[in-house]
Amino acid sequence: MGSPVRRNRGFWGVGLLLGALVFLIMNYLLPEVAGPTLRRDRNVQFAGAGSPSLFPIKRDDRPEKSDEPAKEAAAPEEKVEELPPYGDKTLPREKAIRGRVVDPDGKPVPEATVLAAFKDHDSYPRDIVVVSKVRSEEDGSFVLGPVGRREHWVLAIKKDVGVGYANGKAPGAFVELVLSEGARVSGKITDVESGQPVANARVIVTDWSFWMDTTTDDEGKYLLAPVPPTVNMWSGHRVMVVAEGHRRAERNNLILKNRVEQKIDFALDKGAVLAGKVVDAQTLQPIPKAIIAEGWESYHESAESDENGAFKLEQVDTAPNRMFTVRAEGYLPQQRQSDGTGALEFQLNKSEVLEGIVVNRLDQPVAGARVYLHRFKYEHGHQPQGGGSGRWRNRTETDEAGKFRFENVLPGEVGVAAFDKDHAPGESEKIKIQLGVKRSGDLRVRLREGVTVEGEVRDTQDQPIPNIRVQLQRWGFQAKGYKYAHYFIWSEQPSWYSDEKGKFVLKGAIPGSLWLSVWDQTYGWTGKQVKGEEGQRIDGVILSFAGESIEGVFVDHNGVPVPGAWINAQGPKNTPQRTWRWTSTDALGRFKLAGLKAGDY
Repeated sequence: MGSPVRRNRGFWGVGLLLGALVFLIMNYLLPEVAGPTLRRDRNVQFAGAGSPSLFPIKRDDRPEKSDEPAKEAAAPEEKVEELPPYGDKTLPREKAIRGRVVDPDGKPVPEATVLAAFKDHDSYPRDIVVVSKVRSEEDGSFVLGPVGRREHWVLAIKKDVGVGYANGKAPGAFVELVLSEGARVSGKITDVESGQPVANARVIVTDWSFWMDTTTDDEGKYLLAPVPPTVNMWSGHRVMVVAEGHRRAERNNLILKNRVEQKIDFALDKGAVLAGKVVDAQTLQPIPKAIIAEGWESYHESAESDENGAFKLEQVDTAPNRMFTVRAEGYLPQQRQSDGTGALEFQLNKSEVLEGIVVNRLDQPVAGARVYLHRFKYEHGHQPQGGGSGRWRNRTETDEAGKFRFENVLPGEVGVAAFDKDHAPGESEKIKIQLGVKRSGDLRVRLREGVTVEGEVRDTQDQPIPNIRVQLQRWGFQAKGYKYAHYFIWSEQPSWYSDEKGKFVLKGAIPGSLWLSVWDQTYGWTGKQVKGEEGQRIDGVILSFAGESIEGVFVDHNGVPVPGAWINAQGPKNTPQRTWRWTSTDALGRFKLAGLKAGDY
């Protein structure tokens, strides 16, 4: 292991500039970097970045460290949960996330609880969906599934050993989770007026892509442990408290470190009352049985409007710019911010239903295709009111019969684009949506054949590399022959993981100039340009790493290892881009960069 690498305060400005450049490269030019792959027998990543922060960030709201640890009695009660052992080993790679759990020395950890979940941004409010939960095997291995075509966060916990966490894992991935001791968050919840403890309050710790929760005991005390250390220093973790009869409270931008306990107390007040009305945006008639809630996510209190459309939502924060949401059957959901007066009126737009079917070039239904709704224009008088609500529920998936359904559609002109892992995308013509006018016949969206690329990924010794993510991207933003499907291409690029022999097959690429690339925790990044026509199969493509390596530990000014830090090695001036390498530190601050050409970096 190399010598520790310490932060140099004298170059913080240059560091920020380089950080911004790396962020742009990762998120716009090389999106596969944002979800690095963790694999067996390699230096592993503990966590990664994920979906955007849902709450305002207060950077001056950092708690002080505690010298008084919470009582062990404050820990949540052990719940005996029957978990399936190891998962379903018969699942195909495209339906599962596989991996293993190890300790910091690389030894397997059996009987760890492992789960895969995602934050559903298409739900309203947003929900955390746990798709699979299992126990690790004697050799630390596990299988999570079946999982759908999206990226998941994966969490592993073993009492008295620690916690491991990774984000951005799609079906086909192999995830190696290193358990570290993790952080501890403890404190006491009291009523601000009486000073009495608040029992059974729900305490939630979360970052961009995951959450853990517990409840307070009779003394109002809580303990959350072990918690994955902070990897996103821009926003940190967030701790929230939800208690009956009190206003929700939160602390933001918490930097949690391994083996460090943060003591965070909350004094809850009763909050205020938000009163208002929910009406039809066109007729201004009241809408009964509308559900009104505070915030963006599903653990907040809610109220229902009466026959006059009136509602009262108690124990909430009515200060300016607090977010409130409303939904009602037959109407498009809406988000609005409070103005500090304690009163708010929602004017909801009616919605229509759009149904159809996705088929391949042989006119056969395609199950599991991702379908997007594209808006050309709104009908006059039906523009969305507040919160960008006209964009809500603009993505869905086809069922086993290839059918799809959009329920919240505003009147106007729209189009439908469909994507599938084995085909190039298809799109419909413009469709006119009118209130009360039902479309006749099924809307059919036909997928195209696309380009297929297959090849092999090799390491520095010219040996195959298994379980590494390969991505095929459009070279440029416009796609010939498409009117609007290219707007969604960046979130639907063909990607897959190499098999046990390092081989990969990518189907469904849009014809034209393409960029084939791989990113690896150990070796870094490499890629090459390919060009193909519709229906063409390009085979024998070799993506190879070669060169020297650099490894070490990244620590802060106190010598504490920093997890999730991005490490970049840049070659001499005029060095070709393929010799650049970047990686991120694991839970113990370790990193390794390989595939470097000889020279100074």
